[in-house]
Amino acid sequence: HDYITLFVDLEARRLLFATPGKDAATFERFATDLEAHGGRAQAVTDVSMDLSPAFQKGAKEHLPNAQVTFDRFHLMKLVNEAVDAVRKGEVLTQPDLKKTRWLWL
Repeated sequence: HDYITLFVDLEARRLLFATPGKDAATFERFATDLEAHGGRAQAVTDVSMDLSPAFQKGAKEHLPNAQVTFDRFHLMKLVNEAVDAVRKGEVLTQPDLKKTRWLWL
């Protein structure tokens, strides 16, 4: 896979920076580019991203004042996986839960 990480200003609706990869170093490259163009990484107050541990590390290290919000798609994926895991465990003692996976998801 070839990945690209995009840094977008959602209020201005414009792309700020694009870089190959999907690791913590993408945040370092963004912060460096932001500083080179007169911005300050410390001035970034909000970041919306997926749940990647690498992204979490990069945001924490390079955008220290940013409040992180995780995107809804990845959060719902985790919730659905947790609900399904509980259902699978409960079906052993509650036979009525058999074949109800899609009802819960």
